[in-house]
Amino acid sequence: MAEARVFDRSHYRSLDESRIALLRGLLGEWKRQLSLETAIDVGCGVGHFSALLQELGFRAVALDGRKDNAEEARRRAPGVDVHVADVEDPAIQQFGTFDLVLCLGLLYHLENPFRSVRNLRELTGKVLVIESMCIDEGETVLHLRDEGPTEDQGLRHIAFYPTEACLVKMLYRAGFPAVYRFTRLPDHVDFHASASRRRVRTMLVAARVPLESECLVRVSEPATDPDPWRTAWAGVQEQAERMGNFIAKPWPEKMATLRRRLGWHEK
Repeated sequence: MAEARVFDRSHYRSLDESRIALLRGLLGEWKRQLSLETAIDVGCGVGHFSALLQELGFRAVALDGRKDNAEEARRRAPGVDVHVADVEDPAIQQFGTFDLVLCLGLLYHLENPFRSVRNLRELTGKVLVIESMCIDEGETVLHLRDEGPTEDQGLRHIAFYPTEACLVKMLYRAGFPAVYRFTRLPDHVDFHASASRRRVRTMLVAARVPLESECLVRVSEPATDPDPWRTAWAGVQEQAERMGNFIAKPWPEKMATLRRRLGWHEK
């Protein structure tokens, strides 16, 4: 029997079970509809999702940055080709392209998430499913956070956590033509807000082929603030300047401006 590890603890098991429950039927449906044959599990941990890919009949490859995780994944999913590799390194592109790419629970552990999203795009032949902890706010920003030196955290112990809007924008700018939200997220507390806590995680799909599903809704690329340094006081100043300019005009110009603004026309 495989040795118990941090990813076998109850929190991780319930999280994985909720993600697997959502993905099993959906991935099977896409496999038939889109003729998906090959798959790669990036950041595979001890192989829970690699085993799912194998169960669904994919020719699967798996990558993890930690050698001991990769060894454990080989034991738990013996039919999967498992490698030690860092998603932040463009060298992972040597593995080729895959019809389906899974990247679950990894992105927020990385120093260079945008570089990693670009690498994931190069691996993706048709569909990427990406799941991450996200800061629940509307800005397209990354939050730099310390992480503990434990086996369930990143390799470098400091990472950028994205907002969901930031993750959507990174996917579009990496070259994916379409990004989707799930209409129903996994049945786990991390995916749902409460009175005392914001939503912790999100799951998105980025596709390079036409994709239709009742489980998905397409989202547009978020716009960024053209002037993030602007304060509320700047608007007040601009209004005051416009009023001062109006008052300084000669009366005929004032009346012409009023007629134009109010839609008055001379008879």
